[in-house]
Amino acid sequence: MTEISEFHARIWRSLAWLIIACLAPITGLSFYLQSYLTATACLAALVTLIITPLADKLDRPLLFYGRPRGDHLPLSVPLFLLGLAYVMAVRDWAPTSIFFGYLLLCLYYALLEARQSNVFATVLIVMTGSAAYAEIGISMTIVIMATMVLLAIFAYKIRQLAVQLARHLQSQSVTDPLTGALNRRMMEKTLQECTSRLGRYQSPSVIITVDLDNFKTINDLHGHLVGDSVLQTVVSIMGTRTRQLDKVFRTGGDEFLLVLPDTSENNAKKLAQELEKLVTDNPLMSRYHASISMGICQLLPTDTVASWLERCDKNLYLAKDIRSKRLPRKKASYR
Repeated sequence: MTEISEFHARIWRSLAWLIIACLAPITGLSFYLQSYLTATACLAALVTLIITPLADKLDRPLLFYGRPRGDHLPLSVPLFLLGLAYVMAVRDWAPTSIFFGYLLLCLYYALLEARQSNVFATVLIVMTGSAAYAEIGISMTIVIMATMVLLAIFAYKIRQLAVQLARHLQSQSVTDPLTGALNRRMMEKTLQECTSRLGRYQSPSVIITVDLDNFKTINDLHGHLVGDSVLQTVVSIMGTRTRQLDKVFRTGGDEFLLVLPDTSENNAKKLAQELEKLVTDNPLMSRYHASISMGICQLLPTDTVASWLERCDKNLYLAKDIRSKRLPRKKASYR
């Protein structure tokens, strides 16, 4: 589930019980007044409204026995039934019930995806006009439909701005502002996904720990602006040689972690050789004598995230130790 979907779910959980409290007396009144179509639609909406938040709270599917744990009834189902109950109420109790349609439009744009909300809003507006026409006449029906269209357009624009803001904030929360690499907040989740894929699909994954050699010396001699440029250059180089599904994380001041899903250790070593050559040949890196050491580690079935990182760190320290003894560069930079 995405961050935005989780946001929708939080809104829904906070509103569901309030809607239930309002809908329950309307359902009872519909049965009392023998408006059975309206009562049936309200009852169906009420049942799903009760079941859905309970399923979320208990973290188990209360409908559709056998569905995976946590896979609950989509929000579109109770919202569709709410719309149906509203249209039946408009048919029986216009014009009083029409004003609930404006609240439903806001719910659609707050809780559903863009395409779904547009479809639901269009159907709601057309059905409102159709149901209300016989009770309030053509002129009032046109006014009601026009104001509902204006509200839908306004709600859609507000929703777009909210989604853009949410994505921007999400990007800021998981991205290192200096280099553009992902930060440690996302690293644990990504590594956990790799271990899950190995257990479920036997899909291999490799991590490469990248450390800048003598970075403190570069900062001390040439200043932090040069050091920042060196860090940005390393991330840029890694970005040119990795696939879209690969991820680069900044784990410390001068340390990075490259996560390579669906990759063998041999292919990871070839990539490490390419990265080392690109770093060595880069004019900025050459000017300040900057180099990198790398530790490579393939995920094993017995690994946890912690043990996988620990083994990779050991390989990095070994690579740095080899480099410090001034063995040939090609053998010294990774292991």
